[in-house]
Amino acid sequence: MGEQQGSGVWARGRTMLDSPDWAAGPEPVPNEALAPHRVLEGDTRWSHSYERDELSARAARLRKVMVVGALAWLSFLPTDLVFNSLRGADHGLTFVVIRLIATLPLLMLWLHLARRTPSRVGLLVLEGLVVSQIAGATALLGVFSGGLSSPLLAALLPILVVRAIAIPDDWRRGLPLVCAPAVTFWLVLGVGSALSSAAPPIDPATLAAVILHLGMQAVTIAMITIGGHVAWDVRRNLYKARTVGRYELLRPLGRKAMGEVWVAWHQGLHLELALKILPILPTGAGEGAVARFEREVAATTKLRHPNTVRVYDFGLTPDGLLYYAMELLEGETLAELVEREGPLPITRALSLLRQVARALDEAHQHGIVHRDIKPENLFVSTPAGERDVMKVLDFGVASVAATPRSANSGAGQSLRLSPSRPHGPAQPIERVGTPLYISPEVARGGVADPRSDIYALGCVLYFMLTASPVFVERDLQALLRAHAEQQPAPPSTLLSAALPDYVETLVMRCLAKDPEQRYADADALVRAIDLCLRLGRNDRLRGGGESQQPRVRTSRAQLEEWAKHSSTETDIDLLGAPD
Repeated sequence: MGEQQGSGVWARGRTMLDSPDWAAGPEPVPNEALAPHRVLEGDTRWSHSYERDELSARAARLRKVMVVGALAWLSFLPTDLVFNSLRGADHGLTFVVIRLIATLPLLMLWLHLARRTPSRVGLLVLEGLVVSQIAGATALLGVFSGGLSSPLLAALLPILVVRAIAIPDDWRRGLPLVCAPAVTFWLVLGVGSALSSAAPPIDPATLAAVILHLGMQAVTIAMITIGGHVAWDVRRNLYKARTVGRYELLRPLGRKAMGEVWVAWHQGLHLELALKILPILPTGAGEGAVARFEREVAATTKLRHPNTVRVYDFGLTPDGLLYYAMELLEGETLAELVEREGPLPITRALSLLRQVARALDEAHQHGIVHRDIKPENLFVSTPAGERDVMKVLDFGVASVAATPRSANSGAGQSLRLSPSRPHGPAQPIERVGTPLYISPEVARGGVADPRSDIYALGCVLYFMLTASPVFVERDLQALLRAHAEQQPAPPSTLLSAALPDYVETLVMRCLAKDPEQRYADADALVRAIDLCLRLGRNDRLRGGGESQQPRVRTSRAQLEEWAKHSSTETDIDLLGAPD
């Protein structure tokens, strides 16, 4: 099977671990070989192909910038016409001609790079010329809209910022490439304003505005030059060193908001693992951020359930890179599976969810709430030819309680979450999780507990059965309000054939707005899933149809009569619909 990208764990074409010792027993990894550590001590290796690879990557990024830049540049044509119309000017056609002519070099460079990759110097020259001519064209628009008093004085900043973000560079190369468009802009604007009879004379207010814009642009140039250098240096050092701790980086597998993931080779054990490298700690983050990272990853390493991705090692480099090593899987994410196959059969969906719930039950007993359960974080693996072995991935936003609850503690007990706290709607930035699968209490700004994961599991089951999220809203706030206040449509309404009512009841109970009405813990959900699987088998053996299945809102007497041959009193309670 080809490589598939998961979330936090990464697939490859063969089974992850060849040694059976890694999969057996409570201590599958030798303590001395993969002990948690915080010091980077590895060989520094330099690839002779770095310059060639960097040149190819730069050319590819520049091609994308040319296409996106041309589209963005032309998208302002309607704005130009409205702008000139409102100002009472007759330069609308002039603006259109300038924009069309300035687009040609972008398309020409795009075509040129599609045919061949020039030398590094040639590529830098072409890049500087094309970006500078766009800046010059922007200045020319400013000449026809007021000269030095034009509102387009600020239009240079987006050009500089977009170029710096798309192509991070060493400051020694980046500074000239940023300054060239800026100098071109002011040169064209100044000369054009001096020669244009339509440009108003320079007065103190105009001069003050020019000085203000020059200052802002100087600060922007300094910031994007430094930021681009930092991004370039991180990428260069990773490529150059190719080692993080005891791990030799083999190839990148993906980049996400929370870091990069590489296939890495453990130099002592001669095994390939997935190594997730988190961003450099910001200055001032201090020991608190490191301690939180270590506490959360160390708690995850204690999880031994076969349906939880194994985290074997973690550490911190002297440069501030946090990393941890995980098992490398073959297979695909649940999101990819449903996208490929559509709605899953009921038995398969319940069986997959059962494995996830079992894994989360162990995590909850250790005081860990995942807080980001979603199809992209659930991996359907095929170890050693086995089928449909689920792995719960990416505890990257997991919350660790100060004291884990024991297995016999109160099932509905909330955990004290150290990184999270209650907050009001004025602080949405504090919410953790994915909006499509966020629980109502977290959407309202509350604290996540194990029942928040239960809600997310209900969303995942809904997705497996219907191939659709519970709520589909274009606006983020509308999506959060839907999870917090709106009752979801039963999954059967999205399907051509109705689901068995006991399955629909299970889904709707997981999706209850009140956490008290959901399953108290993951173990209770597992028992409810087991009951549904057993009732499904009984229905198939009896050849039963919908008339033999109770409605979601059925009376308790009807439920008892229907379930008396296959369930206990506890089972009946497990299938009780939420009030």
